[in-house]
Amino acid sequence: MTGDRIAHELDRLASEFITAVDRRLGTLPTAPSEPGWTSHAITGPADSDTVYWRPVRRGDAFSLNGLSTALETELPAVCGAYFGHFWSGSIPVLWDERPFELLQLWNPEDENNLMHNLLGHALEKKRIREPLTVFFAVVDDARFLSVDAATGAVMLEEVGGERPEEVAADLESLLESVTAIAASP
Repeated sequence: MTGDRIAHELDRLASEFITAVDRRLGTLPTAPSEPGWTSHAITGPADSDTVYWRPVRRGDAFSLNGLSTALETELPAVCGAYFGHFWSGSIPVLWDERPFELLQLWNPEDENNLMHNLLGHALEKKRIREPLTVFFAVVDDARFLSVDAATGAVMLEEVGGERPEEVAADLESLLESVTAIAASP
């Protein structure tokens, strides 16, 4: 049921995001056009330097099982459901008047980048003897949101900062309480 709640909330947020961008700009979201950096999310060229895109459901399986095996620990299933739902650019949201961006996967290469970054994050957590977390959102240049692997709670973390602060009981609750916006204010 957890995966269903994640899917439902991501679908809602994607729809809100597309509507907000259309109201603000009269178009779909755009991203830089980069040769070799394609995505199923791309709907067509906007001009020679940008492409239009929209979140599109993935048609393939996504799993964090390989990373769980490498780390010899179970990673939260909600994280696999979250990252495995769309091919998409990041989705800006507001939570209690605070903006942040929900990270998404653009293409399979981005998926590989995510796995490397999650592994590096996990190794750093182990080195500094902090509980393992899986990041999923960027608040600003120094802060991000993650899911605590042991408890499932959503944590606000600061790069090189103090211990993470719990901000929501779980990822589902957090996603239910945010609203998608056209862009960070």
